[in-house]
Amino acid sequence: FDSSLDVAVAPSLSEVVFGEAHRMYVDPDEFISITYPTDTIRKLVSEIVDAFTAGAGKVIVLPSTFGGGKTHAMILLYHLARRPDLLSKILGEQAGSRYHALEGVNVVVIDGHDKRTAPSPLPQEVLEEGGAKVRTLWGYLAYKLNAYDKVKDYDEMLVSPEKETLSKVLSDKKVLILIDELGIYYNRLARAPQPEVAEMLRRYADQVVTFLRVLSESVGRSRAVIVMSIPAEPTERGLEAEPGYEEFVERVEREVSRTAIRAEKPIATNEDFANVLRRRLFKGVDLGGAQLARRRLGSLYTDFPGLTKDVSRDVERYYPFHPLFVEVLREVVERNKDLQKTRDALRIARKVVRNLYGKVEELSLIMPTDIDVRVEEIRTKIITERYSGFDLVVSKIVGKVKEVPVEEGVNPEVYRDLAYRLALYVFLRTYVYDPHLEPKSEFPSGSEVVTGVYDPLRYEQYLISPATASELLDRLCSGSIEYRVPHLYGRDGYYWVTRLLDVRELVEKEAEKIEKASAENYILREVEALYTRPYEGREQVKPGVLSSRPIVLSRPELVEDDLRSYMLVVVVPPLKDLSEGTYISGAIYDIVYYKLSGRQKAMRRYANTVVVLLSNSADKWEEIVRTAKMILACEKLKESIRREYRDEKVVRILRDELEDMRASLVKSLKYKLIAQYFNLIAYPTVGLF
Repeated sequence: FDSSLDVAVAPSLSEVVFGEAHRMYVDPDEFISITYPTDTIRKLVSEIVDAFTAGAGKVIVLPSTFGGGKTHAMILLYHLARRPDLLSKILGEQAGSRYHALEGVNVVVIDGHDKRTAPSPLPQEVLEEGGAKVRTLWGYLAYKLNAYDKVKDYDEMLVSPEKETLSKVLSDKKVLILIDELGIYYNRLARAPQPEVAEMLRRYADQVVTFLRVLSESVGRSRAVIVMSIPAEPTERGLEAEPGYEEFVERVEREVSRTAIRAEKPIATNEDFANVLRRRLFKGVDLGGAQLARRRLGSLYTDFPGLTKDVSRDVERYYPFHPLFVEVLREVVERNKDLQKTRDALRIARKVVRNLYGKVEELSLIMPTDIDVRVEEIRTKIITERYSGFDLVVSKIVGKVKEVPVEEGVNPEVYRDLAYRLALYVFLRTYVYDPHLEPKSEFPSGSEVVTGVYDPLRYEQYLISPATASELLDRLCSGSIEYRVPHLYGRDGYYWVTRLLDVRELVEKEAEKIEKASAENYILREVEALYTRPYEGREQVKPGVLSSRPIVLSRPELVEDDLRSYMLVVVVPPLKDLSEGTYISGAIYDIVYYKLSGRQKAMRRYANTVVVLLSNSADKWEEIVRTAKMILACEKLKESIRREYRDEKVVRILRDELEDMRASLVKSLKYKLIAQYFNLIAYPTVGLF
């Protein structure tokens, strides 16, 4: 188990194309041998084969629920298109003579990670090859299909070709277009920080989305199939973007998804998940060992029916993994948004197996608690950035179990290892929920914890039974001070680990429940307060020129006031399309020169008395709204914690922490409004605005 291969469990598509990935991914035969064809993978391959058989174009979107599996699926498609004879390895008897449909298919790979497969207008990312200088994705596609002359002008002008041109590029060709990691490509260009190229790249990024739409419409009249990954997960409400990709996903869903087929999750069941792990990690599995392990776990449930769960029927399908190992690992990689699902599941499993190497005689199965966070390389994959608060929690648990009292006649090392594994199982099962102090039905029961920890081969020789494990679990949660493990709780039949006093996380979660309208109303009140009340105890300075109170608006609209005195109007939400300049029409122009008279628009009598404070910074506004939501969340939590927590000490600590955080957030909000957000002032000029 070469540790250097951990990073190679899911190479990029371009690394395979250029032969830079490990041989097992580059060589088609080796790759097929490590690929477990789930039902969904077979369906995806069949969709593509059928499209080429019918000579009809198709667009297929792979959501990020594929995890590392989406790139693996694309590598599979890449190899099958180049080696159609391997189709039977995936489809079995269903392949028949269908492999002929893949003969003569041109494969074009667009990998947003690599300028060689995704050139851009940046000088260092222009693809210079064969006398051509390719600057765009459409230029690259056409170049790969020997049709660059058809889009040369579009490529040089950084403008997407229209439908007819792209149809000509694709005409008379069987083409498989694999598009991966385009969200990274889009974000990198759309958010380029260099002012001298930012606007050009932003316009180009817009054209990339246009190109995707036109391309998806063009394939209907061609023999091309597009398979495109997207950094989002399908939900009942539509696609839910991965953090940071909201804009890209929204635009792609609007422009492309309506013409596309959305592929299903490739690893739909725990059995699929186990088979993928087994195929990728082991050359073969001893079925005799699987049968023996099944009998052992079956006897365990028979002897201790109330203390264990019956998982014996699943053992042979998941072997050499314990069924709960598969459930726990899958839950970790799917709920922890820092991890890349299948890709990181494979990396973690490799580290686990490598750590167990040489200890096989002691184990019936690879257990959930063999995901041992005492091993640094495993710990860093489990406790990722967004769960970093649990690092200290785990350290406390590891330290505490070393001090757990040991009953006479019991091996201290084994007993304390059992204590650690009981706490570890609870941690692995619950940390991704980031629990507080209340039990939830998603948390494990006592029988599940014991089942996930107890390996007969490991503990029976030391006369430790499931009953011993169950008693120890209760002691660790609610026993005497000598036994109690910090952050480990058991109540109402459920067990969990919490990092309770991470107040920021608590507030952020509550803020997600706050309606945007409530946050915006709070901001409106704060804007008026900034004008009318002294800031942070400073001496109040009354306005010397403008009115004593501003008119604060939640949108640009006419106001009734028409006074001889100077008046400040504040339009709080951003006007994204507004910039510096002179205007002779528009909503802000109307506020300056017109008033609301009844329901009618009327010319102001005093048209030179109005000053409008406003902003066009949409990004900063969203940041301010988030801050306001967190302030309101602090206030809400301060009122609710007494109902949620009975411990007066916990209530007092939480309230103090919440008040400190609220004060800090209020200060931050005011600073952002005063110093960063409002960046435009509108005022009347001689006859113009």
